[in-house]
Amino acid sequence: MLSASDSEVLLRLAERGCTVRLRQLGTPSRLSLIQGILDRPGYGLLSRGENHLTVCQTLKFDLVGTEGRWITAITIEAEDRSVLLQDGSSVPACEISYDQSKNSIRLGHTVIPL
Repeated sequence: MLSASDSEVLLRLAERGCTVRLRQLGTPSRLSLIQGILDRPGYGLLSRGENHLTVCQTLKFDLVGTEGRWITAITIEAEDRSVLLQDGSSVPACEISYDQSKNSIRLGHTVIPL
């Protein structure tokens, strides 16, 4: 893990040199980093097969309240922090935003209604 905050987590894909960015775009949430313990059931455990558990770290975002928008953008970014879009173009990761009034996500010039 490169960095973690309540609004964003950055992870490195070692074999490819890419960065995975998880951004919370909607209502602010709280991040908990949970390290698993083998003899305690719950978060931080990964099953790779029958009767085989592996300890891992869990990213848990909590949103408290009676109303909120849970919007998470997950991008895989090249070393120059660009994100490849479906049409073959790319956009800098910093140009990805959420417009609450229009309930849409903007990727550079592309707008995606939610």
